[in-house]
Order: sequence, then C-alpha cells, then structure tokens
Amino acid sequence: MQEALDELRELLGTNRLPLGDILILGARTRATELRDEQSDRARRLNRLADRIRNREGFDLDLAAAEEVRRTGWARPS
Repeated sequence: MQEALDELRELLGTNRLPLGDILILGARTRATELRDEQSDRARRLNRLADRIRNREGFDLDLAAAEEVRRTGWARPS
C-alpha cells in the first residue's frame, strides 16, 4: 500500500493525497472485481449445468446408474 501511495504522491507532485478520491476509486475498483468474480462463477456454473444436461465430458456407467436408481444407495449387510 505504501508503495502505491508513494507512486501517487510522485505523480501528483505533492505529499497531500485526496483520500476521499482514493477511497471512492478503491471501492469502485473492488466492487468491479467482485462483480467480475461473481459473473465468472455464474458462467462456470452455467457451463457445468449445460454439460450435465447434455451429458458431455462425463464417463458414465449407465447400467450402474440405473441399478443405483432402482435399488438405492444402501449395500446389503
């Protein structure tokens, strides 16, 4: 953080920093990052859902799946 503030001071040519502007810009930048992360997560979840619906990229043993559906998950004791 210190490095970034020092760079800003150098660019502005003063030791006085507009803290309100810095705070607002930082908050906006972080909000944008969070929105992008959420959008990326939603996009990945949608892709996974599409793959599941279309049975893409999964090696499935359909006979075993049918047996589990028919008999349940419990193993005989």
